[in-house]
Amino acid sequence: KGDESRALFVPLQLAIVGIYPTPVWVAGIVRLLRVPDLRPVRALAVAYPVLCVLVLVTGGQPYYTAGLVLALFAAGATSVVGWMSGHTGRRVALAAAFGSSAGTTALAPWPAAGRV
Repeated sequence: KGDESRALFVPLQLAIVGIYPTPVWVAGIVRLLRVPDLRPVRALAVAYPVLCVLVLVTGGQPYYTAGLVLALFAAGATSVVGWMSGHTGRRVALAAAFGSSAGTTALAPWPAAGRV
């Protein structure tokens, strides 16, 4: 069971947030590490890779990192807002990416629903 969790770790990390929004939480890590005003919460950016290593070493479940992913996503969202301001095309592209991600996430459990 532990080997299976390790093999699925990276794909499930991407599935937690979605493929398209992944750059937002990566931007959150970068922002937390670079912006001096965010020094009090910089530990969130350091805690994520540390927790990933711990989950992999112990054979834990990939969803154990979900709380940190959400915090990093929130930190990255402010960077994305700055990146989008004044650029309608960027807003449309981001809305399409998030809509696509939300749609695929909502439909993912459907085939399993009939087997319950």
